[in-house]
Amino acid sequence: METLLRQFFYVHNNKMKLILFLFINVAGFLMTGALVFYTLHNTQITELPIELRTEMWSLVNPGTMIVWIISSVVSILYLFLKNGLKYIFLILPLISPVIYILYILNNFNL
Repeated sequence: METLLRQFFYVHNNKMKLILFLFINVAGFLMTGALVFYTLHNTQITELPIELRTEMWSLVNPGTMIVWIISSVVSILYLFLKNGLKYIFLILPLISPVIYILYILNNFNL
């Protein structure tokens, strides 16, 4: 897994590392909006009782953004690490909101 990520994200130039870092974080930010849109339109949220709907929405909407913010701050380590673990930190803003949304949907059985 580590060698596959290393081959895919191997970058020599520091400017290119920064551009790749920013691109991945912007893609993660856009993915949070897409996940909230998916949760709103492709699950049975509207069929839930009003109490569960408000409880779930308070977890989905700000929770997804908070998870992305935390993972994007942690992904700054990509710029400073030299080993293969840095590639996992690079893709963290893309993966962590998806895991969070799937966890919330699983908790509410949607």
